[in-house]
Amino acid sequence: FQRHAPLAIGLDGTPFQLKWMWQMLRNCDTRHYMENKGRMVRLAEYSRDCLKALRESTGIQYEGRQGGTLQLFRTDKQFENATRDIAVLQEAGVPYQLLEANRLLDVEPALAEVSHKLTGGLRLPNDETGDCQLFTTRLALMAEQAGVTFRFNTPVDELLYEGDLISGVKCGAEIIKADAYV
Repeated sequence: FQRHAPLAIGLDGTPFQLKWMWQMLRNCDTRHYMENKGRMVRLAEYSRDCLKALRESTGIQYEGRQGGTLQLFRTDKQFENATRDIAVLQEAGVPYQLLEANRLLDVEPALAEVSHKLTGGLRLPNDETGDCQLFTTRLALMAEQAGVTFRFNTPVDELLYEGDLISGVKCGAEIIKADAYV
């Protein structure tokens, strides 16, 4: 196992967990990877477009920067593996730049001190970054001003349904009714 693995699972041996792990392992091949990566890329593109529309319609400020992002590679294997991600980006029409180590400083001069440790990078010029905490705090304030009620730290006992739709939320003895549930 990897010391800094992106996923760590505590085994409990329950049938539910074993079934889930089997289904996860069945998705660990190139075909499923490409299919799922494609879905994630399309979702990310849609999400970015929604964020742009939200920013334009509300004027929300969150120290957002629209200068793109840069994924750095420390090994030749990471750099080589980027090619399958590039295929997904191309299919989705996402602009990108695959940069060899000697080109990294062209887009990010601050890497000068560590450039000898890097083998390359993948730049996504349309990506955006910002202060997530500031964004969510200000968005919640805007939502409250528009009439949204938040119920933080409220244990939910049960979601109540009418057919396939949520009709209420049971919290202790209280049943909360709303126009929408998030």
